[in-house]
Amino acid sequence: DFDSIIALLRQNEMYSALFHVFTHGLDDYVTPLEIVLERIFDSADDGQVTVERSMDGIPKTVFERLGYKAIIYLQQTFLGKSFPQGADMEPDDKLTRVRPQILKFLYQEEYKPSGTFVKPTITGDFKIGYRRLSFPYTHILMLVDARAVFDTLSLALDAPDEEFGGTMTNFESIGGWEVEVGAEEASDSTPAQHSPVNGTGSSSKPDRQNIISMLSTIMLPDDSQKDVEPYATLSQSKTAVDAFLDFMAKYLVKGIVRVNKS
Repeated sequence: DFDSIIALLRQNEMYSALFHVFTHGLDDYVTPLEIVLERIFDSADDGQVTVERSMDGIPKTVFERLGYKAIIYLQQTFLGKSFPQGADMEPDDKLTRVRPQILKFLYQEEYKPSGTFVKPTITGDFKIGYRRLSFPYTHILMLVDARAVFDTLSLALDAPDEEFGGTMTNFESIGGWEVEVGAEEASDSTPAQHSPVNGTGSSSKPDRQNIISMLSTIMLPDDSQKDVEPYATLSQSKTAVDAFLDFMAKYLVKGIVRVNKS
């Protein structure tokens, strides 16, 4: 049966096949990503984040290997391609449904696994290891390769405006930048980074401002976050910071963000 096939694929770490089975068999693009990210979290907690990278670019650890696999899966999906085959998605409008589902999953501010997972990493509201990070699903992938994640999310953010909705009329200060927000969002007194979209069943979805707010929160943590997140090293990585500045500069040119002059 299906559960036996999935268990066999996971046991043998055949994750490319697992992506194929879920996306083609069940039209489910989020669950296989969550499965792979669970394995990435486990490998990170085993200390693989700090293992020195190979000069030839060949992944040396499960953390790297599966991290890049997940990033490539996201890239292919945001381009409207199947993974791992690379064929065009069918029907043509499938991407407009799948893209917000994945963005909503990545935008979860806290680690909240679906019913598929029962992990010993949660006791009540307490999480251990890298699952403690803010926006853990995006955060852990940025620890694999921040620039690759910025480039990947750009593929989604550069989708036609009508897929995000709202008229951009106001700016909200976030981490020294001012990020454009829609009139409806600007009237809400709760900052976007503290109003996460959790789960995948709701019709709500993050927009450009939500995603950029999330990335700013990850890259520019305040003092309280630094105390809670001893594993968060992205703000001390020149490579990650340079990638973040390049990313923000791109959307500065597009008028979605601007420099906070205050």
